[in-house]
Amino acid sequence: MNKLIGQLEELTNNIVDRLDTTVYEELELFIIERQTIIDQIGTTSQDYTVTAQQKERIQLLLKHDPYIINRMKTLMDEAQ
Repeated sequence: MNKLIGQLEELTNNIVDRLDTTVYEELELFIIERQTIIDQIGTTSQDYTVTAQQKERIQLLLKHDPYIINRMKTLMDEAQ
């Protein structure tokens, strides 16, 4: 579980660090990769108890979502 959360942290931090210069295709790829990891976490969590620390790490990652969504909306508006 820690490995999957680490992958999600790395993926998320990478996109957040470059958010202002990220193009739509990169965000689309990010979403696909992120969903793959989230699906794996969901499958793993069925057989594994998620610790408070792991939950906290995931919650910290979710705090980036509004910024990522805002960037996606900006790019979609520009495309129109």
